[in-house]
Amino acid sequence: MYFDNEESDEPDEILEFYKKLDESVDFHSKNLKSKSHEEVARFVGVVTNTIINLLDQIEDDQLAITLTELIGATLGGMGQAVLELREENEMLKHDILYKLQGDIDPELN
Repeated sequence: MYFDNEESDEPDEILEFYKKLDESVDFHSKNLKSKSHEEVARFVGVVTNTIINLLDQIEDDQLAITLTELIGATLGGMGQAVLELREENEMLKHDILYKLQGDIDPELN
């Protein structure tokens, strides 16, 4: 996301919001890539619960239900995809290292 445009007519507060949002996205992206599967699953669960608890504060019941379904399905799908991709990536790393190892017996090293 790149919003820092010198020609922008947006107020400084909005540009600052986008800058902080971009920094937050980068921070969480790095964490999701570097943490263990369990930590990633726990993070996705906590974020989902936090959002659903905030949705409970919406007074319009129909809107709250619609948003809960949408956000639940979206976060659930993204969380599942992230975990599956991380698992697949770990398996591929293992396979590559195994092939690079060749006929070398690791016990001898």
